[in-house]
Amino acid sequence: MAVYNPYKENPNYKNWSYYWYPLAAGPDTPKIPTAPQNDTGIYLRKFTDDNSSNDNSFRYSGADYMEIRFAEVVLNLAESAIGINNLAEGKGFIEDIRERAGVQNLDGQYGLSNVSSRDQHFAAVINERKVEFAYENKRFHDLRRWLLYNDDYGTCTRLNQTPIEGSRRQGYITFVKSDANTFYEGGGPPNGGIDPLKGTSAPVINRDATNYPSGVNSYEEYVDYLYDNHFEVSVNDFDIEINDEYTFKWYNEYYFFGIPQNLINNAPYLEQTQGWGGSFNPLN
Repeated sequence: MAVYNPYKENPNYKNWSYYWYPLAAGPDTPKIPTAPQNDTGIYLRKFTDDNSSNDNSFRYSGADYMEIRFAEVVLNLAESAIGINNLAEGKGFIEDIRERAGVQNLDGQYGLSNVSSRDQHFAAVINERKVEFAYENKRFHDLRRWLLYNDDYGTCTRLNQTPIEGSRRQGYITFVKSDANTFYEGGGPPNGGIDPLKGTSAPVINRDATNYPSGVNSYEEYVDYLYDNHFEVSVNDFDIEINDEYTFKWYNEYYFFGIPQNLINNAPYLEQTQGWGGSFNPLN
């Protein structure tokens, strides 16, 4: 797949991520990647700076880490308002976030006209936080705070959420095809070979071509053409490759972490949490 990832020295840079098979590919033959790739096949551009410099491998192009954004303050207010049953006020804060993000107001409430009950309002906040704070290290704490890793406490049912427990890790994997129906095999031994899509003499097609096939009039259309004719994107359930029984398991004691032993030693009046060797029930 192609991801636009410009930087100061190369404003047109694109990161290409795909695999191809070497000659005589078989089930035990390693596949060849364009570059080192992650397990998910997903690359994050959030909070990246298109003007950052590649001087010394981006070492001097750091960015400040934002622990809390104004959007989170607004959604915290929304959740608090809903908590004291000020539902209209809470929904108004969610609408503010959606308006700022450019959501079309087709129903007069930015897509929230079907939200009426208190639990539906809470669910709207949870869902908005999932989108607004994606990849910002907020989701883990939201799921713990609302007891949503499983439905043992009924909160998944209440808020119409899918439990995380029992799910599997998955990713996307992209292979090169010679044409719409045939996977590409070639490029030499497993540890080398020619990239089938790179350069004017590419064995399959030049991914950075400027002369396009008939009916293709721009580079954006050309990328679509490559996906239709020379890429095969599939779900990679890599846990099955390791262990067919690998699914996410949650233990309820993780909802309420235990108190470190050194703190209990210094303050013996503290009572350890249930599930961690103590009798304190944080739900009471």
